[in-house]
Amino acid sequence: MLTVRIHRSANPRATPGAKRAELVPIATRAIKRDSRILGFDLENRPLAYWYDGQTTSEITAFGWKWVGEPETHTMLLRHDTFFQCDDGTRIPDESAYERFVAELSSADLVFGHNIRRHDLPILQAALLRRKMPILPIIMTTDTLSDYPKRSGMSASLENLAQLYELSMPKKGMGQVAWEKANRLQEDGIEIARQRVVSDVILQEELRDKLLSLSLLKAPSRWKPTKG
Repeated sequence: MLTVRIHRSANPRATPGAKRAELVPIATRAIKRDSRILGFDLENRPLAYWYDGQTTSEITAFGWKWVGEPETHTMLLRHDTFFQCDDGTRIPDESAYERFVAELSSADLVFGHNIRRHDLPILQAALLRRKMPILPIIMTTDTLSDYPKRSGMSASLENLAQLYELSMPKKGMGQVAWEKANRLQEDGIEIARQRVVSDVILQEELRDKLLSLSLLKAPSRWKPTKG
């Protein structure tokens, strides 16, 4: 278990100044009980070849949920480049990014699976392409990179959902489903919606489980710039 050493008085009648060491889980630091905590996930599609088979990316689905609230919110990219919101309304591309960044910026803690190396950098790139303000410094928990070191074991969301017997399996998507989603076909958009919603829910369950087992490192700041 990851721990941090703190000091407290041994008992109420102890000699003033006398202290003893106590170990507490490290992941309990820095987050207050009344903090606003946001879980999120993104889906994206390839746009252009770059180098060595790598591609650039475009976000096709935003999904997010506030801890303590039942609703999972989505915005889904349509053929006309507008994003469709939960209530069926459609908003322009930049308005969708502004809305989502505002949600992230208002959170005390943001969490997800592989968000530091995947989701947040992809979002940042999308903002740069649109010449919009970059992301702020964000306090994050990443259920992949904050998971304990290991060898010979997958820490994918799919595998951890099975390992810890979460409420549902990760929604898989084969090649045909991805092609439909990336073409923005109606049935493909619905598949992407189901996937992003299920991932957001699973990530919240996984975070809760790992916290209960003291298996997550303390939250850390994700910085939008180097250094």
